[in-house]
Amino acid sequence: MRKIRERLRLKYELGRSHREIATSLGIANSTVSDYARRAAAAGFIWPLPEGLDDGALEAALFPPLPPSRVNIDYHIQVAHALYSVPHPLGRCEVDVRLTAQTVEIFHKHRRVAAHLRIHRRGGYATDPSHMPAAHRAHAGWTPSGLIAWGQRTGPHTAAFVEQLLDSRPHPEQGYRSCLGLKALRRAYGAERLEAACRHALDIGTLSYKSVKSILATGLDQADAQQYTLSLPGHHAHIRGPGYYTTPQNGKES
Repeated sequence: MRKIRERLRLKYELGRSHREIATSLGIANSTVSDYARRAAAAGFIWPLPEGLDDGALEAALFPPLPPSRVNIDYHIQVAHALYSVPHPLGRCEVDVRLTAQTVEIFHKHRRVAAHLRIHRRGGYATDPSHMPAAHRAHAGWTPSGLIAWGQRTGPHTAAFVEQLLDSRPHPEQGYRSCLGLKALRRAYGAERLEAACRHALDIGTLSYKSVKSILATGLDQADAQQYTLSLPGHHAHIRGPGYYTTPQNGKES
């Protein structure tokens, strides 16, 4: 809470820019802007009102949020980021308490989740204990690792995996489909899976069921009679696993 006062003091008493404050305190520029916006909305000027303690200051800057409904993927959206709750609460209404550092989630006045606050737009926080058992089985997976697996199968498989993950609000939602692709490779072999993924990309479908159907009906083999599969070192569809480990894309934290 002391950092809240310091951020406001640097801005209003010393006239520092948001960038200077961010550098001085080791925080994101967007975080400084968020505090300045909240202080203005609360009607605060410097110096702060006499007798305003840290708890009252934080409560004024972070008033209660309206109830949120949990998505079917057991996450809720709070200030442009996603936070998990126990999966049985999917579709339930929950209350959210937002502070400078944390996001607390309550269901029927009982706290069911607490996360460190994420200030990066599009970020997400998933507690493994909130996942269904089937999801926990692949909680250690990463988008870059899955794309690397796809590249070992072929460029079209890698492109399909990457676009599949990109099509989801956050990558974990595509992990079960990727698990299914691994099973299809074991059942049909790498060459047929590669051909099926190419066909799926050509017709613009991004689901495990579509690839499975292509293999089951032999469409991949029909394609093989018309086209020669190429295995270039670079494919137009692919950014590669390194894309998911760079700061600007926001896929991993």
